[in-house]
This record gives sequence, C-alpha cells and structure tokens, in this order.
Amino acid sequence: MSRRICPLLLALLLLPAVAQARPDGASTTSLGMADAVSASAVGVNALYFNPAGMTLARQYVVEGNYVYNDHTGGHGMTAAAVDSKTNPVIGMGVAYTRIDSTLGNLDRAGNGIRGALSGGHSADGFGFHLGVGVNYGKLTIGEPDLTATEEQELIDAGEPVPFVDDVEFTTVDAGLIIQVVPTIRLATVVRNILETTDGPRPRQPDELPMEVGVGCALGFQQFELTFDADMDLETDPEKTLTHYKVGTQFLLGGSVVVRGGFSSDDHDGHERVAFGLGYVDRVVAVDLGVRATVDVDDEFDAGISLRYFMP
Repeated sequence: MSRRICPLLLALLLLPAVAQARPDGASTTSLGMADAVSASAVGVNALYFNPAGMTLARQYVVEGNYVYNDHTGGHGMTAAAVDSKTNPVIGMGVAYTRIDSTLGNLDRAGNGIRGALSGGHSADGFGFHLGVGVNYGKLTIGEPDLTATEEQELIDAGEPVPFVDDVEFTTVDAGLIIQVVPTIRLATVVRNILETTDGPRPRQPDELPMEVGVGCALGFQQFELTFDADMDLETDPEKTLTHYKVGTQFLLGGSVVVRGGFSSDDHDGHERVAFGLGYVDRVVAVDLGVRATVDVDDEFDAGISLRYFMP
C-alpha cells in the first residue's frame, strides 16, 4: 500500500496571505507604492487593502490587471468593477482573479473572488468611511499528475506518493478611514477576521493570519505620502510580526503619475523597494509597477493594469 502525504503546509504557505507576498490580484497601482495604501485605497485597491476606501472617490470603473511574481513563477489575472457613483453614500465592488503559480515541486491553480461594500460621507474637509469585504478562494495545489510508471517508481523506492490537495476558504475584512482635514487621512483595517482552518486540525503557520493594519496618508496638492503598518497577530504566538510600508505618488502635468515605495517585513527579514508609472485621464488609465527584494537577486513582482472610467 503506497504511503501518501498531503502537502497542506506548503499549500497554506501559498495562500494569498503569505507574509512577503501580495494578495493575489491586487492592483498594479498599489504595487508601485509598496502597497502602502490602507488610507488611500481608492476603487479596486479598496477590495484588497481596505474596503472603507470604496467611497473615497465617486466613480464607475472597470479594471483589468496582470501581475507576475518571479519567486513563484506566478501569474495573477484580475477583472474588477467598482460602482461608488450611483448612490451618493454607498459604494460597492467585485473582483475575480485567476491564479497560476509554482513553488518548489508544487503547482498552484485556482480562482479568487473578492467583494466589498462601504458607506461614507465627506463635507467641509472632514470624512468618515466604513467598509466590509469578503474574500473567497478555491485552489488546487500539488505536484503535476504522475504517470502510472512514475507513481510505481516512487512506491518501489519507498517514497511517498504526493497527491493533489484542494483548498477552499472564505474570510472577511473590515476597515475604517477618517478624513481629519483635507490633507490628512487616517485608517485602520482588520483582515482575515473569519478563521480559515479546515476541520479540527491545528492551525498552520501563515494560514491567512488575522492582521490589524493602521495607516496614514498626507496630501500636498499633487503629492501624496503614505505610511502603513500591518501587524500579524497569529503566525508567531510569541510576538507580533509587523510589515512596515511607506509609499508616495506625484502627479505631473495633470496626467502622468510617478510612484515609489519601500517596505520592511518582520516575517522574512527582507526589505523591498517599489516603483510605478502611470497615465490617467477622464476616460482611461494605464499603470506599470515593479517591486524588488533588496538583498535577494531575481526576486520581484511586476504588473500592468488598465482602467476604464465609465461616464
């Protein structure tokens, strides 16, 4: 009888909440700012980083996004839509992501769906926005299919025969953004509120850990500076692991956006730099972004997104 092992731990390490990884499908606009956007997460970014940001800007927007991760050979393709204009108080959005990547000998493929709803009001420089988001994912993770000969060879050698593992999860985020004055926004967000452990087994490291994030955005005419700290409350029972991020973006000539960012992560001890460039007008926007690990060669994320602003 063949011995089989379930690659659950590696599977869970590949879920969207892997410490140093970005959420699957997250927009390229945030990538260029090192994802330091919890206080400025407008539109599609709000689906991934703070659902309260859905009502920061009034718009109908459709977005297509592609991101490549060099570390996993991963491809994430997203289609998203946001409507924060029909209702003067309520905003909503939805995104679908197709996920394909590889880590070690394990293939990872599946789908993710995010939805968010927020309410908010701004007047005389003061604003209050509150939102909730739902994140659902279904992934198939395992080695490529083995032929009968390859499986028999493993059995003859006394090696475990791996099999494909199906992982499915649903969780919830909740966020708040307060506009203190026209130039300052403060944010807090709790991610992965619902436990995603399947059945009675012990919780595995990095399995969609609950995070509490705080952020600040400072705006000066065409310039914005952002700060974020995401605190992982569950991965290490002995201490809180914090992911620090800072980002900036500057609008040139009314249509060209230059972005930059830096992050430092307690999970893996690595530091990362990011850069982005975009074009935006009343109808369309195109964004490019890249993030690279400072002390590791050939470990980077790169992406492109296209947005269409419906009248």
